[in-house]
Amino acid sequence: MYADPYTGRDRLRGGFEHYRTLLEDGRDNRALLADRQLPMPVLAIGSTHSGAAAADALSPHAKSLRGEVASTGHFVAEEDPRWFMKVTTEFLA
Repeated sequence: MYADPYTGRDRLRGGFEHYRTLLEDGRDNRALLADRQLPMPVLAIGSTHSGAAAADALSPHAKSLRGEVASTGHFVAEEDPRWFMKVTTEFLA
């Protein structure tokens, strides 16, 4: 399921680019949020691996934050789609 989209040199490069830019993206995001908060409601979803790390990291930057932790691994929406749909639907309602 995950191997085919990454087959070939150009596809691998595109897939890895996300990870290559993570530190730069983090610096950019911290600079943008240094003197202001996100004005919209924010939903931060973690898993058994990450716990509330996403919510903890976002809490200083979001005026309205809801943190949830799924009892899944890394791929929350795939591993427990019903839980994911319930949480996101409630958040968006």
